[in-house]
Amino acid sequence: MNELAKFTVVYNLNVSIEIIQGGMREFMQTGKYPEYCIFHFPEEKKHWRIKIKSHPQHGFLCTKGNKIYEYHLSKKIYKIRPYSKNEELPFQRITEITQMMCD
Repeated sequence: MNELAKFTVVYNLNVSIEIIQGGMREFMQTGKYPEYCIFHFPEEKKHWRIKIKSHPQHGFLCTKGNKIYEYHLSKKIYKIRPYSKNEELPFQRITEITQMMCD
């Protein structure tokens, strides 16, 4: 009898998020304060900056056109996982979040 074993992929991404709200130039043009999310990966020495347009928001962090990470943002929950075409990995909740407001 052939038995298939299921393996759970365990990963731990060292990632932090910085939420930045504000910006006088864009506020003057649109009447809304912009909101940005910066993903910091200190071990990889990389960061990505995305504009938050809606909640929830879903997207990909890319390098040279290649999808590296997939993210999901909602009002209070921020999740990320490595992007994979072949298998769907579980999302990891990001707990290190800094929020900054500026003019």
